[in-house]
Amino acid sequence: MGTNKVIIIGIDGGTFDIIRPMVERGELPTLASIMETGTSGNLISTVPPITIPAWVSCVTGMNPGKFGLFHFLKDTHKTYDEGRLSTSLDIKARSLWTIMSNEGKRVIVVTVPGTYPPSKVNGVMVSSVRPNQPAAVMTHPTELYEEIKGAILSERPAIAHPKWFYEDGAKEVFLDRTLAIHSMFLEKVGETVRYLMRTRDWDFLMTVFTSTDKFQHYFWSYMDPSHPAHDPVLSKKYGDVIYDGYRKADKAIGEIMSEAGDGATVMVVSDHGFAPVHKFFYTNKWLQSIGLLTPSGIGAEPFSFVPVSISQILSKLGLHYLARTLPFKVAGFRVPALRRISRPWSERIDWRKTKAYATSLGININLKGIEPEGIVAPGRAYEDVIEYIKQELYKLRDPGTGDPIIKTVYKKGDVYNGPYIEDADDILFSFNSPYQFLPQKDIDSPDLFRELNRERSPPQQLRGDIPDKRTSRNDGCSDQRCKYI
Repeated sequence: MGTNKVIIIGIDGGTFDIIRPMVERGELPTLASIMETGTSGNLISTVPPITIPAWVSCVTGMNPGKFGLFHFLKDTHKTYDEGRLSTSLDIKARSLWTIMSNEGKRVIVVTVPGTYPPSKVNGVMVSSVRPNQPAAVMTHPTELYEEIKGAILSERPAIAHPKWFYEDGAKEVFLDRTLAIHSMFLEKVGETVRYLMRTRDWDFLMTVFTSTDKFQHYFWSYMDPSHPAHDPVLSKKYGDVIYDGYRKADKAIGEIMSEAGDGATVMVVSDHGFAPVHKFFYTNKWLQSIGLLTPSGIGAEPFSFVPVSISQILSKLGLHYLARTLPFKVAGFRVPALRRISRPWSERIDWRKTKAYATSLGININLKGIEPEGIVAPGRAYEDVIEYIKQELYKLRDPGTGDPIIKTVYKKGDVYNGPYIEDADDILFSFNSPYQFLPQKDIDSPDLFRELNRERSPPQQLRGDIPDKRTSRNDGCSDQRCKYI
């Protein structure tokens, strides 16, 4: 096989908080061997440490200000609703595989986040899964799609909508389908990688197992008895999902290494760690309380016809047990139904009287010439609003303990540099450890803080990607450094 082959394998959301105890119990033999014979450690991820931009930083060796992506969304200051979904075409920097292709090296790239649509490389690329389109991937060259259809692109279960989590009797349908599709995806990614290794000449290989991230987002509370949303009944069914996901990833990594043979350099990396979320912090509600945001007074939920799945209808009728017996395609089939719908978030704010507003990640200033209806003048006025917000954030206290909850407040220039920082949030902030908070945009909450519970805990936020929680929780890639396991 030669001695110059390089393999980078990503465990999305991989955290030593899970890995190390499992290694000690003998459950992850591949990772244990790599850690024993190589080197391992924690590195700080991007701020905030989320899939995009962290993986892009890893493969470009640059901070987000130099490649232009700070979130899954792009052009976030052009609309108060946080912009459009980003693609690989928005990345303004060369990746590892582009550099290697230009140097004549042959590459295999499979399901690395931020690769949809795929690049033209000297080799093959299977793109990342398109957000909100779990069955959609693309390949380079395009004919590769048909070649690997039986492996990674086989028919998959339909993903249940997260709203099902709240429907009586539909929670398990949602969790079962989420588990099914991501378990299958983890397996198929490994199979596809090994197939391409056998059928192509290659010098560089990179793949990312994203299912580990999804397992932690949706199933952490069932593994963690201390979580406020822990359900002892469902924990009997789902309590091992995360551990099993790591076991499957460990097995897949071992199989890839065996396929490569001796002599290849192997790196296992993560984009971020994980930390449990116990409480929500309603940032826009807080901005309203300090006089920087004014609601418009427009009602939140008019009626409209919206598509509703067969499973949701059955659950509403108390026939949720039937939903579990239906084929995925039938259960997911949607028909029109009259429901309350949320107005666009941008319509809920009086922008003529609002100086700052929260995004899903940070806070933006309603700046003239930048925001659609900006009122804050650039220069001194802009800086004054930022300084006021920083001071008020540091005053925040945990309502239960009275302790300060904010660790660090950043201006975007504190953490980013480069020609594209204009698209970043104006202010980012991190929480003190071990206070497990997650910011929320919603302005309808009656309180600034809310503790999660079993009944009203969104599954995708049971476990969050916490900015700068502490170094040991930020397993990932930052600038030119990658974490070696």
